[in-house]
Amino acid sequence: MAEAASCIADAFQDAIVETDSEGRVTFWNKAAEKIFGYTWEEVAGKPVWELIVPEKYLDENKSFEEFRKTGNSKVVGKLIRTEAKRKDGTIFPVELSISKRRLKGEWRTIAVIRDITEKVEAEKKIEELNKHLRILNSILRHDLKNTLTTAKLCLELLRGSSPAEVVEKLESQLNKAFDIIEDIKNAELMLSAGELRPVNLGKIVRESASEFGIECDADDVYVMADSAIKSVVYNLIHNALVHNKDVKVRVSLKRVDGLAELRIADDGRGIPDELKQLIFKEGFKGETGRTGLGLYLVRETVKRYGGSVHVEDNKPSGSVFVVRLKCLPDQVRSEL
Repeated sequence: MAEAASCIADAFQDAIVETDSEGRVTFWNKAAEKIFGYTWEEVAGKPVWELIVPEKYLDENKSFEEFRKTGNSKVVGKLIRTEAKRKDGTIFPVELSISKRRLKGEWRTIAVIRDITEKVEAEKKIEELNKHLRILNSILRHDLKNTLTTAKLCLELLRGSSPAEVVEKLESQLNKAFDIIEDIKNAELMLSAGELRPVNLGKIVRESASEFGIECDADDVYVMADSAIKSVVYNLIHNALVHNKDVKVRVSLKRVDGLAELRIADDGRGIPDELKQLIFKEGFKGETGRTGLGLYLVRETVKRYGGSVHVEDNKPSGSVFVVRLKCLPDQVRSEL
């Protein structure tokens, strides 16, 4: 059985390293040899921190004594991004997952270590590209907005001297252009993915509803999200208002079966069944003629949070957009 387990471990692309209660290496698979540059003969029985732990992390090994005695450790069972050291001294990024087992009365650790050098380099390239795109987007929006503002001032000079229908048509098109700029701004915010953290969704919902001057019943419910959650709420409320005239919108946020359920309901014309799925697709513009990105970005952002969004019929008329996200425990409040 032990030989079979060793063969399986050697088939892994990730390094598998086991240490005894003193931190000495007791298992070292083929991937560990490839990643770190040490053979099994070189590492057997040696303290793991002398082999693969960068000097700046050596102080963290002080907590090893507690693990040796109790089996308790803050890192066991978690996926950690850190750094490791190769035989030649090269420091490189890794993802580390540690489990434990009890053998002959002592605690042992089993570490699965993945070299993420290529992943980190790709992330840096993407972040650099996003930075450039944000700059270009900002310049475009700034210059375009200034140009349109000048055009609108010129339009005011035409009032009274040009046919009313021409002036109205120009004004309508200019307003659409301003709306598109706002859409692009929101798209940038929603595409700028940040690190997820506990967020009081209730507070965000109440602030957005207040901005639009609509009814709101939102409990304090915490979810994992980033700054784009504000744009999600804003877009859904704005969407309900812009697609209907003289519409009444109500917003609620409740905890339902362990989920935060956000409901944005209107009493407008409603959405035909055949369009309920299409409206979340990229480029679907409907009647507004805007970018067609609003609801698509809402869906993609909510998916990134591990949640869902859909639209259903309101009674007796209108639509309800429903967002569901996993709730965090109440004790999270004290950690913010």
